[in-house]
Amino acid sequence: MRVIVQYNTKQFRCESKALLFCASLEQSTHLVKPYPPMHLYFCHAVRRDFLLLPFGKWDLHAQAKVRLARAQKLKSMKHLLLIGIFYASCTWAVVQAQDQTFSQFYTQPQFLNPALVGSIQTSFRLAASYRDQWRGLVPKSFQTYATSLDLRWDLGLSGKAHQDAVAVGMFFYTDRVPTLDYVATQIVLSGAFHKSLDARNTQYLSLGIQGGIQQRNISYEDLTFQDQFNGTDGYTLSTSEDLPANNYAFSDFSVGLNYSMSQHSGLALYVGAAIHHITQPEVSFYVLGGDPGITYPSSKLYRKYTAHASMNLPLAERLDIVPRVLVARQGPHYEAAAGGSLRFGLSQFAPVALHLGAWAHVVGDVQTTATTNAMIWLVGMEYNNVLVGLSYDAWINALGTTRGPGVIELSISYLGEYENETVLCPKF
Repeated sequence: MRVIVQYNTKQFRCESKALLFCASLEQSTHLVKPYPPMHLYFCHAVRRDFLLLPFGKWDLHAQAKVRLARAQKLKSMKHLLLIGIFYASCTWAVVQAQDQTFSQFYTQPQFLNPALVGSIQTSFRLAASYRDQWRGLVPKSFQTYATSLDLRWDLGLSGKAHQDAVAVGMFFYTDRVPTLDYVATQIVLSGAFHKSLDARNTQYLSLGIQGGIQQRNISYEDLTFQDQFNGTDGYTLSTSEDLPANNYAFSDFSVGLNYSMSQHSGLALYVGAAIHHITQPEVSFYVLGGDPGITYPSSKLYRKYTAHASMNLPLAERLDIVPRVLVARQGPHYEAAAGGSLRFGLSQFAPVALHLGAWAHVVGDVQTTATTNAMIWLVGMEYNNVLVGLSYDAWINALGTTRGPGVIELSISYLGEYENETVLCPKF
């Protein structure tokens, strides 16, 4: 699919440099806001959830128009949705980048909080996640892949009082927007120190730090500009649009703190907080790869503040409930998730269990009222040291009913051999 961008040369030429700011907005997660300067209103919520509302003429002061070259007339809401995504992303540079997100946020603890690295009852943990969004609404769905590995070492002799521990971890993810061939890839290294707070080693205070590199790139092959029209039958000419380098990289740093309390009875409590993107790195293709003689508008990655809490409450011999809550604030945007899951033990003699869960996802910003944009449903299976989880995000519209295809997320985790009976980190 090819996207055409038309503009009035003198007035929009400078603004057309916002084209590559689409990379900033493609990662946006917490925006619900109509933009007064244009008659096109859209909703951009967590997990890049766009909703295109009725609109009249597109009359920006730049008089820009966006249409699909493949279809001269809009014949479906899929086309309208694509136009809204590209137009809002590429012409509104003041919107800054946000993070990707995971529905099963506890399955990627390094992404949630670097202090959770090594918060396990085993010597290591290996996890992988796959997220698929907008399948059926756009020609190719948005996809996110993530893998992580963390290792834990106890300090001193096993079983001694006040046994501290150290841990290291690595997290890797790739986020793809196939429509624009936009890819964000990041690799992160983490380290944590777990301080025992009592002689029985049932309480720990953990401090974690994290540093990594992220690379972003976009392809220009599917973008066609107005000056490429040959006047008769197609867009075959070369463009005079001044485009920057199509990829860049930046460093990123985070820090986190976590408190955990776990009893041999199964009762456990986890409370943590983290600060991500401490240095607020620049994420504009033009600032990082454009003409060095021109001053472009800055587009920095907002610093993100995250707080989370969870409990494990035994209800019966083979039945536990795990309530949890997550709150995040990034710039003027925020999100919250609250709910829980039930763990049903299926065998008295083997570690086999079924997990069923649900939680609500709320988004908003400082200028709008918070709204519940999705209900998340989870089913998981636990067998020995292997955990498999499948979740579905059912999007909710303003009337409280579900709309369109949701988000599917699959997670697989493997925990190394158990070294003690306490549980330091929730599994789902």
